Amino acid sequence: MSDILSCDVGNTQTVFGFFENDKLIKSFRINTDPKKTSDEYKFLIKGLLSEISVSWDGFKTIILSSVVPRVTETLLRLKNEKEIVIVSSRSSLSFSIKIPEPETLGADRIVNVEGALLKYSPPFIIIDCGTAITFDVINSKKEYIGGAITPGIYTSADALFSHASKLFSTTLEKPPSVIGNSTKKSLQSGIVHGFASLIDGMIFKMKEELNQDDIKVIGTGGQIDIVSGIASSIDYIEKDLTLEGLLKIFNNNKNEKRKK
Repeated sequence: MSDILSCDVGNTQTVFGFFENDKLIKSFRINTDPKKTSDEYKFLIKGLLSEISVSWDGFKTIILSSVVPRVTETLLRLKNEKEIVIVSSRSSLSFSIKIPEPETLGADRIVNVEGALLKYSPPFIIIDCGTAITFDVINSKKEYIGGAITPGIYTSADALFSHASKLFSTTLEKPPSVIGNSTKKSLQSGIVHGFASLIDGMIFKMKEELNQDDIKVIGTGGQIDIVSGIASSIDYIEKDLTLEGLLKIFNNNKNEKRKK
């Protein structure tokens, strides 16, 4: 069987992608729950795959990137039934990691770079909007040279709502103008336009520091839609970047084994 289930476990959400002959057939996004047991994850995966008429026995491998150790340990308990391949800095990659402690680089950031290299030639910067917003820089030599991390959009908004008693939670959508004429619209403007400006400002500073203007900027992540079209520095949106990067790393590792 050449069918693969990719799994990206983030702090807030977990994304599954089912690949058939290297083609993404369907992706599923759920809330990350470290309390779930391996049996519960198996039941959940079976239910998701039933939507595309794929059985539990219809694939043999799970390629996994995770930033939640407890969920990693839980999914590893399925290793008697499935081959579990875990992404790390020691995986077979199409780029080199040029930072002092490569083992500290998150698996999610590694697979994003791998996915971007499938479609774009470096240099580029990847922006992943999730629980945190990460910025990852790849130079023209296919070297990962570093990046930045800020609190995510909802992470910051939730902190604001929980600490300001007179402010209320509101939907995060683009307001009609930057100057809000109500508390709700002011909150939307401050959060949505504020984070779009943060992204544009960081990209400007990174390009200035690199002394390069011809750097592609690629956006991804579960919350990228909130700022896409507002942050003018983002050139491309790739919603499935992480899943495609997972498959690429799996194929890299498979080809590496064949050479040995």
